[in-house]
Amino acid sequence: MPTTIEAAVLMMACARIGIVQNPVIPMLRHREVGSISEQLGTRLLLVPERWRGFDHAAMGRELGLEVVAFDYESPVGATTALRLPVGDPASLPSPRGPNSGSTTWERIA
Repeated sequence: MPTTIEAAVLMMACARIGIVQNPVIPMLRHREVGSISEQLGTRLLLVPERWRGFDHAAMGRELGLEVVAFDYESPVGATTALRLPVGDPASLPSPRGPNSGSTTWERIA
């Protein structure tokens, strides 16, 4: 995901529900994303549909990953303050504590 408010909100939401995250920067392409995904066992890729002329969603599908793509090309307006899905926060599980014993972040250097 590009470095945006939406990405920060999405990362916090994923952490809240216990998703193990392995963020990669949008400049990486098939070879790098494929290698990282294989090493970490990635199953789901959250990406911009297109970002700076590159189709990230297509890349994820070509790598055999389940893809959730966000529209970063449409302008943000008065009715679309953030480009995020809308849902009911009351339906979320309780946040995990800092000592829950489970990994929520993987980093490849």
